[in-house]
Amino acid sequence: MRLSGGFDWETGLEKHLTMLHIGPELWKVPFADLSGGQKTRVRLAALLVKRPEVLLLDEPTNHLDEESMNWLEDWLRHYEGTVIVVSHDRTFLDRVVTGVCELTESGLKKYKGGYSDYRREKDRELREQEALYKKQKQAREALEESIRKYQEWFHQAE
Repeated sequence: MRLSGGFDWETGLEKHLTMLHIGPELWKVPFADLSGGQKTRVRLAALLVKRPEVLLLDEPTNHLDEESMNWLEDWLRHYEGTVIVVSHDRTFLDRVVTGVCELTESGLKKYKGGYSDYRREKDRELREQEALYKKQKQAREALEESIRKYQEWFHQAE
């Protein structure tokens, strides 16, 4: 089987497996006999070598050592397709993603940059919302006080 770019699928897979620490000594081991972490890395290597237009990765750094994570980060930074990542690894997100999508009850909101950029922007938005809430609360309290005074005047005038 040939992949775009002219290299053999097998050669590409071997390279990806090696970078994810699945060395030649494991290539003949039945998949069922691999550990959970090894199976995850084999699946990841097989997916990456296919270079699909869209990658959906759920916690891709689980079961990876630092060297493998660095390789994956570099691979993803140079990947030309779309990558959707679900991860709790904030460092990984900061190093790889160019945008963060937040799903809320009102819909999807996109933020530019890595996770730290998202947190800064989100914190700024929350501060603005809190300031607006306080301002509206003060205005409501002032309006309620005015209404109370007018009601007092009205009752005194009767």
